[in-house]
Amino acid sequence: MSQQANARLLAVVAALLTLNLGVQVVSLVQPAPALAQPRPSEGQSGFITTAEMVNRTNSLLTEISGRISRIESALGRPIDVKVVSMPPVKIEGGLPGASPSPAPIMGDLGADGEPARPATIRITPVGNGK
Repeated sequence: MSQQANARLLAVVAALLTLNLGVQVVSLVQPAPALAQPRPSEGQSGFITTAEMVNRTNSLLTEISGRISRIESALGRPIDVKVVSMPPVKIEGGLPGASPSPAPIMGDLGADGEPARPATIRITPVGNGK
């Protein structure tokens, strides 16, 4: 390469470096664009403090605990079930402590094999489940 070509190349590099330096200096002088989040509307906070998050968590846990307590109390009481339709059930060997019966064990059967009246079954929980 000739000295004249080297001089031109160095002049172009120097011009680009000067342009780069000028852009950096101008960007330092001008204010940078804001990268912040938009301002929250009235009545809405932008950030949640740790204390507020703990309070929300505690209130949710209290609500869940109340629901579980209501479910446990409902399961602790007897549940009345009205059986409208039930296929014939035959227990091999009969019920424990009862005389063996060849007939199906269920409510009164009509002529069509369906229960003449709905049977009512009362389910009573045994023990406290703990």
